Amino acid sequence: MPLLIEARLEELGVRKPEKAAPTSLGFLAPPYVLSKPYSLAEGDELIGRIVELYELREGLPYVDEALKELWGADVRLVLRPLLSGDYLFLSEETWEMLRDYGVVVPGRYVFKLEIYKAVRETGEEVEIYPRRAMRA
Repeated sequence: MPLLIEARLEELGVRKPEKAAPTSLGFLAPPYVLSKPYSLAEGDELIGRIVELYELREGLPYVDEALKELWGADVRLVLRPLLSGDYLFLSEETWEMLRDYGVVVPGRYVFKLEIYKAVRETGEEVEIYPRRAMRA
């Protein structure tokens, strides 16, 4: 069972980690459900998938067939934990995939993500909430 995150894709106003994509887009999660219980550090990669993705149009959710193609797609995020929260930056490959679908405007897209694994800078893999789903 993974960590479930529902959040808007936002412009993160903090310095991005080295391994992140050249954009500062990503998500913010509470540290008490991710970096703290698993002792994750800056630069650790998070692996998951897109459960659902929709665009906000005039405040209402909208999904077209192209966005549905991204449902189930794998994502990789790069962590930057701070006191204010865990900043989850898009990896280069995830950024390229989203960019090609036009998912580039901060605040316009809402994601439901499952994060099921972290990969530390040392290469060690850590399962995230393997026994029970946890909501952020």
